Order: sequence, then C-alpha cells, then structure tokens
Amino acid sequence: MILLLQTNVDHTTALWLIQNKNILVKKEETVEFPQRTTPLIQLDSALRQLKKTPRDIRRIIVSRGPGRFSAVRSGLLISNTLSKELRIPIQGVVRKTLCSDQEAVQLAQKYKSSTSMTPIKPWYGKKPNITKPKQR
Repeated sequence: MILLLQTNVDHTTALWLIQNKNILVKKEETVEFPQRTTPLIQLDSALRQLKKTPRDIRRIIVSRGPGRFSAVRSGLLISNTLSKELRIPIQGVVRKTLCSDQEAVQLAQKYKSSTSMTPIKPWYGKKPNITKPKQR
C-alpha cells in the first residue's frame, strides 16, 4: 500500500492510500492551519477504516512544495519520520495544485519501484527572501 500525502495546497490536507491501481481511501479536508495534526488524524482514520496499521504502508510519496512554509514542512516531517521509523522508501514530488484521483494513481504507479530512503527536503518555488533587520 502506498501513502500519498499533500499538505502544500492552501488550507487543504489530502492523503490517498493506494494499492495497485486502486484508491483504497482518500481523505481531504479544508483546514485553517494545515501544519497542525490534521494529516496524522486523517492517516489514523484512513488506516482504521481499512483495518490496517502503519506497518502496511510500503512506500510514501509526499508533495515537497511549493506552498506555505509550515504546511510544506509539516507534511515532510510526517512523511520523513514514517519513512525512517518504518524503514520504507520515500519519494518527493513537486505539485502546485491538489492531485486529482487519477493523478494520485499515476504517481503511485510511477514511483512504485522507488527504493530511496533519503529524507525529502522542501522546495518552496523560489530562493529564500531573508531580510536583514532594519538599522535603528
């Protein structure tokens, strides 16, 4: 089973659990602060619905940006932690919009043989704009 997690789209968290070419569960929620625990609650709910555990996840695909800093980081934190703890491959993708169900299945098929265990880093779509403090 493949977990696809997307937290980078404004005010939306979405996840899909996909097996072969079938979406077993899709959870999508509009939230004010996607960086909160919403993705974990969605994942727990999806796994319970299927009577599965995190150990049944064999691969993770996560959107690494672009998007709001905290939202992107929270999705990556959850995905990278699950990958490390469960010792399963992880793949990062760049998405500007929310995946359709068809695109989610296509991504799962594209990366079904991925073996990378390297933590995914965020991509914000532009170079950091860090300003220096104003002189007083």
